Amino acid sequence: HHQSVPNEIQLLVAVVRYQTKLKEPRVGLCSDWLAKMTAHDQAAVAIPVWCKKGTISMPSNPSTPLVMVGPGTGCAPFRSIAQCQAAHGLQGCLLFFGCRSEQKDFFFRDEWHELSDQGVLSLITAFSRD
Repeated sequence: HHQSVPNEIQLLVAVVRYQTKLKEPRVGLCSDWLAKMTAHDQAAVAIPVWCKKGTISMPSNPSTPLVMVGPGTGCAPFRSIAQCQAAHGLQGCLLFFGCRSEQKDFFFRDEWHELSDQGVLSLITAFSRD
């Protein structure tokens, strides 16, 4: 886990908005509620989050270089790993990251480039709709 933000969980939530076959607008109940929160709401509301043990196993030697592949499946585990590597001064990860659009879906773009500039990881991207 990332030592620089103890007791904190960060969420990246896509807001669900769509139209039914009858052209009725629909929104996701939870994602829409989260998107409409103000700074005051965020400070005043506790959102319950459940965590369970993940399935990623790490090498016993923390300095072992890692190859991470996220072909449109989400970047949260890799972001956590890269943040942890940076916090411990480790380098040499390789991240293959893919999504549909660089402008619309490349979340944490600046953070990935900063980690790349620091030598924590090498970043190789692919955008399927660009």
